[in-house]
Amino acid sequence: MTAAPGHHAVLLENETVRVLDTRLRPGERTPVHTHRWPSVLCVVSWSDFVRYDAAGQVLVDSRTFAEKPAVGSAIWSGPLPRVS
Repeated sequence: MTAAPGHHAVLLENETVRVLDTRLRPGERTPVHTHRWPSVLCVVSWSDFVRYDAAGQVLVDSRTFAEKPAVGSAIWSGPLPRVS
């Protein structure tokens, strides 16, 4: 929530889980940041994205995915590595 509060809204949070509504419009960016915990992404809509590390190296480029996630599907993501 500290890296990109303008793109996230907390829907539910307790001692076990935090549920966020995350929205980025085409062309919007968030600062390079980490995710300390693994996550599940529930796909409501999809557009391609590129995730970079602090040095500008590509970590994930969804344009290279063999298949795009279907609306209503879920995606598992491990923690994002710390940036130096």
